[in-house]
Amino acid sequence: MGIFKRLSERDRFGQEVAARIAADNRVASAVYDPDGFKVTVRRHDGAGEGEVFLGNAFRERERLDADERRVQLDRLASNVAPPPVPTGWAEVRPALRPVLRQADFGMGHDGIPDVLSRPAQPCLSEFVVIDTPEAMAYPTPRDLDQWGVSAQEVFAAAHENLAHEFRNLLEERGDAAPAATDFMGVTHTYLGSLILLEGWLATWSAGWDRRPLVFVPDQGGMLVVPEPQSPDDLIALLDREQTRWGEAVRSISPVAYTLDDAGRVVPYDVPAGHPARDVVRRGWGALASVVYSTQTERLRAAARPGDPFAAAFSRYGRPGTDTTFTLATWSNDQPTLLPEAEWIAFPENGDDEQFFATWEVVAEETGLVPEPGYHPTRYLVSDWPEPEAMSRLRARASTP
Repeated sequence: MGIFKRLSERDRFGQEVAARIAADNRVASAVYDPDGFKVTVRRHDGAGEGEVFLGNAFRERERLDADERRVQLDRLASNVAPPPVPTGWAEVRPALRPVLRQADFGMGHDGIPDVLSRPAQPCLSEFVVIDTPEAMAYPTPRDLDQWGVSAQEVFAAAHENLAHEFRNLLEERGDAAPAATDFMGVTHTYLGSLILLEGWLATWSAGWDRRPLVFVPDQGGMLVVPEPQSPDDLIALLDREQTRWGEAVRSISPVAYTLDDAGRVVPYDVPAGHPARDVVRRGWGALASVVYSTQTERLRAAARPGDPFAAAFSRYGRPGTDTTFTLATWSNDQPTLLPEAEWIAFPENGDDEQFFATWEVVAEETGLVPEPGYHPTRYLVSDWPEPEAMSRLRARASTP
């Protein structure tokens, strides 16, 4: 019992799941990975290596009583991964489906997902699953080598399969579809993945006289509505969906999405001074805070001597209001991987003497370029901007 007392609840859960899986006589090893919050499983039959991700189950566990937790453990232990994965491309291709997840899903110790993924939206990634009658598995780069195909081919096949699966829904849209469609509670595993299909939202909202808004707060559904004309109605809608995301066990995003002028799905925004501006940005900050926190933790844990420092992404509430803002610090004493926060702090003589500038101002004055390989985005800075740029930043400084 002594060792368990020193473990966090999170790690204790992971160790417990690993022990239960390892007790199965089909399992050669089950190792808990606290960095990835997963259990890596090998079976005696040589079926390869599989992973049981624990994030959703742990969040769900917090709402279960003792009996329900035992059932949950039994269910996790019964998934003595890896499931049988098709070995040939012709066999696996029809089983591929795209899924939308937070970008920290399956994130490895180095801040990069261990399974096939690509950025989909800020702080969201698109993953691919192999959906078979026995189980669902996430392909890895090793699987692509075995199949002899590229990642682009895998994503394209997954999209084609998803469009085929929802062809009736897409074909029946027509002019008779309701202006607002609430798919929440519709138990279809891939409903929220429709946002990934090119042209889907534009097709669904064809004929509307207002921009479409789409919400995917969790893995259980999706909401598509025209943009409310009343600011009060818009604020109420955003509040409701952000709350739904906050209460979700298998959460995806509190952000509203819409179409840009080119018909691409993008995060919804309103102009500065709009009554809903703070609520819109609150959703952005809530999602970014979750994903950047995981990324920061992984990068710091994996850092070696000489590596740049992973700056924290912090979220604060404004006193007396329900609004928030996000902040990161640009240090001048070490190379830093800077996250994209709403505000950047420049501490000049310790934290007691610092000034703040909005991200838009900082980007304009410094010409920051994203560092490749990071999602969510980070920017590598080795020192403060040139003195002329710093003078302009001070002149444009303001307060969060």
